[in-house]
Amino acid sequence: MNDRSFEFFLQFHLNVPRQGPGTPEATAEAFRRVRPFLPPGPRILDLGCGSGGQTIVLAGLCDGSILAIDFHPPFIEQLRQRAARAELSHRIVAEVGDMKALDLGPRRFDLVWCEGAVFVVGFERGLDLVRPLLEPSGVVVLSEAVWLKPPNEAPSIVAECWQQAYPPMTTVEANLAMAEGAGYAVIDHFTLPRQGWDAYIDPVEARMNEVLATVGNDPDARAAAEAERREFAAFRANDGSVGYEFFLLRRSDGTVD
Repeated sequence: MNDRSFEFFLQFHLNVPRQGPGTPEATAEAFRRVRPFLPPGPRILDLGCGSGGQTIVLAGLCDGSILAIDFHPPFIEQLRQRAARAELSHRIVAEVGDMKALDLGPRRFDLVWCEGAVFVVGFERGLDLVRPLLEPSGVVVLSEAVWLKPPNEAPSIVAECWQQAYPPMTTVEANLAMAEGAGYAVIDHFTLPRQGWDAYIDPVEARMNEVLATVGNDPDARAAAEAERREFAAFRANDGSVGYEFFLLRRSDGTVD
């Protein structure tokens, strides 16, 4: 996908509730499980926030403050508008930023949240990047694509799609081991229900068709759409071989980097 095709890909993900698999219920369940480990008004960093589907949910679940970061300015603008409509602008600060080059200075967070976006840097590197930003016993919640069955047992369209799109993808057990090796204690983990995939795919597909209707036979738009259709087909053909797993982790050594 060239740069212009990628711009169309981003357009397909604009004006939709979420930019990755998930549901408000799953966000709330993950937060419920880590709530006992957080102070009353936690300082939250939401990385790869997109247009803020989970950000708004988190703000409704606690009285904390949220710094939400995403690389794409239109997503950040949409989050700011959503926060304003929900009268949450005083607690949600949305900024354009690069997960690969976080420059947050001396700030520390009680909770770092990352739904479906850690693949940008990879699971293990992501944990290493956020660890210095946490309070000594701070919490990380992230959802990550995983193999739930061996790839050779998956439908071919599923195996080929994920092996091409995300070669480092591994198992739940391997990610748990990486987390412990990176200095985290495991609080819990659970698999996103199938509804979380539909909540992502269906709106993006509808939005994609709207965009395509306005650009005619643009070759870069068609290329982006074909890539998306392959991904949608793999999502829909998935028989439980692949899932998004929520990993709920706590910084375990009690030291400050």
